[in-house]
Amino acid sequence: MTELEYIERYFLGNLSAGEKEIFERRCEGDPEFAREVSLYVTMRAGLKQTLIDEKKEEFSKLYQASGSKPMAVLRPWSSGVMWSAVAAAASLLIFLSWMLFLKSDSPKELANGYVKETLGILSATMSEGSDSLQQGIAAYNEKDYNKAERIFRELSKDKKYAMEATKDLGLTFLVRQQYDDALEQFDALMDNDSLYANPGPFYKAVTLMQRSGPGDEEAAKLILQDVVKKQLPGHMVASGWLGRW
Repeated sequence: MTELEYIERYFLGNLSAGEKEIFERRCEGDPEFAREVSLYVTMRAGLKQTLIDEKKEEFSKLYQASGSKPMAVLRPWSSGVMWSAVAAAASLLIFLSWMLFLKSDSPKELANGYVKETLGILSATMSEGSDSLQQGIAAYNEKDYNKAERIFRELSKDKKYAMEATKDLGLTFLVRQQYDDALEQFDALMDNDSLYANPGPFYKAVTLMQRSGPGDEEAAKLILQDVVKKQLPGHMVASGWLGRW
């Protein structure tokens, strides 16, 4: 499998959860690979817009051509008429399918897809003596979010596990669509200057995109731009989203 095929499989959602995690870690640790992914995202976005423009122009020409001809009165059950009608309907369906496939997703749709595909399962941590944290992660993965919340909230008071627990607590609120509570946790995470790779900004942007209240999308876009600029966790996904925004 070539690098291009590997990158394409990631964006088509054809990699397993473990493979996706390896892909994203490689993006963060391999600058050359990260550039290839960025080039792919840019090329894909440009191709999509080109195809949309071509389809719009084709449809416009077809519409103008049909509008300039008088409509004939046809017998409804003529086999030739039926075939023409079916062919015309099929052509219209193909065109509409292209437009639906090629249209850009809204920020809310992008965030919904990310939460559904990426945040359904949390990876287990290897931290020593983190039995309670493992229990919280297990509860989260089993969708027992009430239990997960209780565990992560308690652990967030423990300095040793505070950052991981705060992040996981925020994600618990996010998947439950408790956006204000999620933002509170991600803001707390962002305030921690000791983290070299802080995921707080990216998760805050995702939360704002999914909530999509007044001003949320604009604020999320600014955060994503900063995530890309500083190469923070999530910057490859952020770059792809900004290319489609």
